[in-house]
Amino acid sequence: MSEIVDPAVEPEVSDVDVRTGGHRAWRRFKRHKLAVFCACILAVLFVIVLFAPWIAPYHPHDINIESGIFKPPSAQHWLGTDSVARDILSRLIYGGRISILVGVTAISISLVIGTVIGGISGYYGGIVDSVLMRITDVFLSLPTLIIVLASVALLGPSIRNLILIIGFLGWATIARLVRGQFLSLREKEYVMAAHCIGAADVRIMVRHLLPNLVGPLTVAATFGVAEAILLEAALSYLGLGVQVPTPSWGNMLEGAKTVSVLKNMPWIWIPPGFMIAITVLSINIMGDGLRDALDPRSTH
Repeated sequence: MSEIVDPAVEPEVSDVDVRTGGHRAWRRFKRHKLAVFCACILAVLFVIVLFAPWIAPYHPHDINIESGIFKPPSAQHWLGTDSVARDILSRLIYGGRISILVGVTAISISLVIGTVIGGISGYYGGIVDSVLMRITDVFLSLPTLIIVLASVALLGPSIRNLILIIGFLGWATIARLVRGQFLSLREKEYVMAAHCIGAADVRIMVRHLLPNLVGPLTVAATFGVAEAILLEAALSYLGLGVQVPTPSWGNMLEGAKTVSVLKNMPWIWIPPGFMIAITVLSINIMGDGLRDALDPRSTH
């Protein structure tokens, strides 16, 4: 009997191992100088958008009639004004809130759905695995952009609909990842020991299996946020995403559809385009650093 109970104590040991592994991963991540730099950029960006009401010089909806429309950068408006005399810098700061909110919330929905479906599929196997993976294959085969465009057109463009649609369409890759990990982990000795002492399936999955996926899920979520931000920007640029007057980096680019604006008014489209590019690039580079740091096969 003692031989069965002893493995049940393993979570205490594994908790220590997880903390040790976390410190080791953090040391490896710090050696990736570019990833650390990008993480700092993102941290500064999050602080700016979080405290937007105190940092932005104007409210994003304020119309500065005395300043005029399409005014170039000046001491009063550091990034100029747009087509209705709104301060571009203020809208850029507030727009970051919306773009990041869409990216983070949408991938959170995808993580929950993908983890539940992938975990059930990998843990139980058999007919359950076959059915759930065929459903996953269907979602993986869908042309995401076209489905999103059609869904937004049917449900109507709004921040809520955009988040829900992106979230519900982005879980399939995560489900595949979780399923593969669960298939491997369910054969471990500590899982078999938990079965022997009568632990419930949900407890085994949540307490013993899921903590081992923190690293892979973190990396997947990081890249997913970048994809969601790009998708939101594309839809908002087309007028099917965040609707004006609510600012987002995507709908701020909508004003650059004419050649005259592209050629003669670069302050209209360069700031939001730059913010999208630098944010997505920073997320992707930080994701690469996290992937290397959290790789258990890494010996550095």
